[in-house]
Amino acid sequence: MDKKILVVDDDSSQLRLYQYCLTQAGYEVICALDGMQGLQYWQAHQPSFVIMDIELPDMTGYEVVANIRSQQGAWVPIIFATSFDDELHRQQALTSGGDDYIVKPISVDKLLHRLGLLEEILEKNTALKLHTEHLARLQENLALIASQGHEFNNLLASIQGLSEVNLQLLEEGSTPYKNQQQILLAGDRAQMLIERLGYGQTNIDVKKDYLNISDFLQEIHALLSALVKPPVRLAFQIENIGLQIFVDRDYLLQVLVNLIRNAYHACRSCNLGCDSQKREYRIQVVLAKCDDHALIQVIDQGCGMSATSVQNMLRPFYTTKNHTQGMGLGMMLVQSFVEHHQARLQVQSELSQGTHINLLIPLIEMAP
Repeated sequence: MDKKILVVDDDSSQLRLYQYCLTQAGYEVICALDGMQGLQYWQAHQPSFVIMDIELPDMTGYEVVANIRSQQGAWVPIIFATSFDDELHRQQALTSGGDDYIVKPISVDKLLHRLGLLEEILEKNTALKLHTEHLARLQENLALIASQGHEFNNLLASIQGLSEVNLQLLEEGSTPYKNQQQILLAGDRAQMLIERLGYGQTNIDVKKDYLNISDFLQEIHALLSALVKPPVRLAFQIENIGLQIFVDRDYLLQVLVNLIRNAYHACRSCNLGCDSQKREYRIQVVLAKCDDHALIQVIDQGCGMSATSVQNMLRPFYTTKNHTQGMGLGMMLVQSFVEHHQARLQVQSELSQGTHINLLIPLIEMAP
């Protein structure tokens, strides 16, 4: 992969040290002495990594990073390297868009180790992007099925509803009554068939293993963050380090991708509908312990859903988006995960108030 790295620091001696050490490690190093030069070099060279000081002559490193993050494009790992060693600066660095924080004086070995970890995440992010694109192509192939499935659900609702009404009007035991019973029975069987199709209840290959959910969320933090673009921001709040679950990790990753994509779409829709007051929207991912379950919460400040949409959101092919944005397949996958892992899903939503989704996964004893 491309190992081009942009270093922004107003200390020329520090820049020379970065350039020497990183060049020896195989990186192509681009140095900038202030924020404006850093932004210019960012545009001109499109580096794969950024090392950013906080105090610069013309602006803060926070402002430079926020500017970089506001631009469309692939996710790039950013490390803040500074002499400030306090929680306030750490929080501000991560809030502005940083991915890591190192305090000066910097150990070369430590810096290279952090870059190596971020490089692994970047490679996984690229793999996730390819996987997502592959999934998108599969979803496009299912577009016709999805649209027909939605129409089929509507037709079935009419058939079943009218059949129940007719049964009340007909004489019990008569031939028309028995015929109507057969129509209702056929409708019920058709409903079961489409639900099985929708939930993918064929031969799903679920490969479960022990998983420390806290470590897992830390690992995929950058991957999930790449799904969100300004003015929407993704924030993590991870508690109870050491929670252990037994799941298919790739399955869980796809579930979280779908939940965050839905939340992002809801926030974007809300923002586009408020031309006079553009504002930042936040999606929050929270991990906590709830009795004998690991609780993963996805909370957004988007447009919310009606009670009807909440009631129907897990039905096959049901979607609140238009046909170009969704086909009702994402939540079907979430429902399938819940069934395969004895998990629980709780949804709270209100129009214009956002959505709060709880995914509860059973905890297990630590792996032997």
